[in-house]
Amino acid sequence: MPAPRYTLADTWHLNNRVNLMLLDPLTPEQLAHVPSPRARSIADQFAHLHNARLMWLEVQSPEALKSLNKIEKGSPAKPALHAALEASAEAFAQLFDTAERSGKMKAAKRGVNVFSDTRLPMRRTRAGRSLCT
Repeated sequence: MPAPRYTLADTWHLNNRVNLMLLDPLTPEQLAHVPSPRARSIADQFAHLHNARLMWLEVQSPEALKSLNKIEKGSPAKPALHAALEASAEAFAQLFDTAERSGKMKAAKRGVNVFSDTRLPMRRTRAGRSLCT
């Protein structure tokens, strides 16, 4: 039996599940924690992750932004963060599905795989930093 073929969208969903696993056990006090005077709170770092996705979607798939909203700074609540991360992850997964089928992606001159390979480690690093501080 051949091994199952996983798509970039599958990988993206896995990445998002890990982000949500990092978010879900945090208390409101932990989310409000600011690791250093000039840093974002932990909640704001998760919000930044969502907002960075929106910036990429604005370039790649503007129609996907119609149902998504930016999260403003100020320690957003965990349910709002969770819902926003799920929504932006789904929009990105649809973008990856479309790009994989067509083989093209705006602003990804070196291809879809290279684009996704640079997005995932950067997201993981930021999420890890927020929890290590």
